[in-house]
Amino acid sequence: MKIEITYYAKLVQLPVETKRENGIKTDAKNPRFDAVRECGYCKAFNELRTKKGMLIFTLLPTDGVINSQSGVQAEKRLQGKDSLNFTSLYMRGQDSNGNWYAFGNPPAVEFYGKDRKENPFYKENRQDCFLFIISADWQTMELFTIPNGLHTQQAYCDALKDGVLADKVKDLRERATEVYDYGTPL
Repeated sequence: MKIEITYYAKLVQLPVETKRENGIKTDAKNPRFDAVRECGYCKAFNELRTKKGMLIFTLLPTDGVINSQSGVQAEKRLQGKDSLNFTSLYMRGQDSNGNWYAFGNPPAVEFYGKDRKENPFYKENRQDCFLFIISADWQTMELFTIPNGLHTQQAYCDALKDGVLADKVKDLRERATEVYDYGTPL
């Protein structure tokens, strides 16, 4: 199975001390995930960065269960900059280490929010799929973007979970570079 991954990011919940040192709220109700390493390129992710260059997502429960076209349900979602509903997380199970595997897809709306902001994924990336490896304790997520993978996302997620993509994942992890300097190694 030949699968192209155009963008990879390692997302983490920062330690409290790192948050304090960077002026980040430490008692937020919902978990914040910061991209600390990345490999590849996707213009839409650059548009989600803060003025400082941070790439941040908030993990939220869905407002009721979100059903995908394939009948899979999501109970969690990631929200990006300016309250963009970045993706729902459709869980596909755990591996023997307790890591979770999930898939998602870019928002399908052209504009979002009360100010009708342009969805950065709509024009070029709305047919992509996102795959996730989520640590058992939900402190770390790895995000993989597959172009035009929307209609085969469950199969791609299963391939990731079954180790079919292990060499590709290892390569992306090794080549990933720092997203933002938080002043401490992460």
